[in-house]
Order: sequence, then structure tokens, then C-alpha cells
Amino acid sequence: MNPLNPDNKEQIEALADKLLRLARDTITVRFRFFDTAIARIKIEYRYGIGGVSSNGNLIYMDPAYLLKTYMDEPGIAVRIYMHVLLHLVFMHQLQYDKLDEASWNMAADIAVENIILEMDFPSAALSRDIEEKDQLIRIAKRVKALTADKLYREFVVNGLSNDAQRTYRSLFTIDYHDGWRRTEEQSNEIMLNEEDWKKIARRIKTELKTFSKDKGGSESLLSNVDEAVREKYNFREILQRFVETGEEIRLNDDEFDYVYYMYGLSTYGNMPLIEPLEYREDKKVKEIVIAIDTSASCRG
Repeated sequence: MNPLNPDNKEQIEALADKLLRLARDTITVRFRFFDTAIARIKIEYRYGIGGVSSNGNLIYMDPAYLLKTYMDEPGIAVRIYMHVLLHLVFMHQLQYDKLDEASWNMAADIAVENIILEMDFPSAALSRDIEEKDQLIRIAKRVKALTADKLYREFVVNGLSNDAQRTYRSLFTIDYHDGWRRTEEQSNEIMLNEEDWKKIARRIKTELKTFSKDKGGSESLLSNVDEAVREKYNFREILQRFVETGEEIRLNDDEFDYVYYMYGLSTYGNMPLIEPLEYREDKKVKEIVIAIDTSASCRG
């Protein structure tokens, strides 16, 4: 009986379950710091999508695609799990609506694929890995730290040729990101939110730094986790705390003195005197000191 026969869904799903269970166990044995993250991810089968996607809560997978690909690429199940898992841990899906989609998709995929290859994980190997590594070496000459944010900034500022875009998509794409663009209905579902994923990322960061034997080849992983959990500040809001309202000697064309106006009408009849104020009230930071630490006691 052909397990890929569309009418034989029960057997297809049983085989897919077995592959995914083995992939999950393989990852947690090698990288124990991923155990919590993997436990929180659920997989839902969707026939006909021809691949994999995620909405930040569920992984949607075509089981027939998984089995068909597995025949040529035995590492595909582990690779899919690792690829999507890293997207979620780094919260790439939560930034999707703020950015240029095409550039963000490529930046996020390149960042997670670089980590997987850096980890030297044979169970996740694919036939295209050699070509991927060659491309990553070239990209690293332009971008020092291969995190999604830095890659995105490079692509937006300096652009990408059509040939480069096609190459990157063919090499680094594992999953579809259309599920990241949430509808209002999806946003109302019970999902893992940003704080949930930050807790998971912080735990991964702590364990990476605590257990040295798990740290090999994980420099990019640490860089991306640091970026994911880093607190982001709105410096405009910070400066607003130091703003004071005061008079500034400066013509205020938006207002005029009604005293002169009424005086002109009463004295000269139809001739109001209009004179702009010579001062205006404004909100400003009157004094600010920027201190630069040159003692090398700070990082970042």
C-alpha cells in the first residue's frame, strides 16, 4: 500500500507522527535547553498546503509533503522543527506587521539557518547545506552578526538584486510566513504571547551560559537570543521626562496680543493693531549631559 496515497490519510498521519516524534526527541537529547519551547508547540496537519507554516502558536504541516520530502532528505523533519522553533524563540513572527515583508522573510530565514548550520547537527542536515554555507560566508562579509534585525537593516538600506533574492529564497526557505500576518480572528485566539516567548528565550540563554558542553558552535544562537530578549526603549519617551515648559524669546506668529487689537479698534475705529508676541511658551529639554564610558567596564 502506498503511504502517500491521498486516500490513505490515517497511515500518512501515523508515519508523520512517528517522524515528528523522533525529530522532537532527537532535538531535546542534543539540545536540552529547547525542551520547554518544543513542549509548547503543537502541530496541526493541513493537506494541500504543500509545506509548513506557523502562526506563533501552531505549526501547520502537510503530512504528505513531509513524507515525500523525507524520501530524499532524511533530515527534513528535524530541520523543520529547528527552523520553525528558532523563528518562534526569536519572536520573528511578532515583528512581521512592522516591517517590509520580503526583506524580513529573508532576514529571518537566513538568521535561523545560519544557527542550525553553525550547530553542526547531522540529524538536521540537508543536501543543500554546502551551498548554504558558501552563501553565508559571502553574507557575513557584509553583515558581521547574522541576526534577523541586522540582516534586515542591510537588505533595506543597501538593497538586494533579483538574483540574490531568488538564491536566498531557494536556499534558506523552509516554512511559509503567511501565518505570521494575523487576522483579527487569529489575534483573539489563545496564543503564546511575547512575554511567554521571552521567558522561554531567557531560559535558553541561561542554560547556554551555564552548561558549557551545550555551548559549542552556538555563538550566533546567543547573539540572536540576546537580541530577542533585549529591552527596547523609546528614547523620545525618556527625554519627555526631562521636558520643562518655559518662555522663549521668539516671535510667536500663532498668537497676537488682544490688548493691542482692542486698543486699535477703540482708538482708530476700524483699525485693529495686530502685533505678534515676542515670546512663546515651549516645551524643551533645557540641559542634558551625555556621558560616555571609556573604561571598558560596559558591554553592548
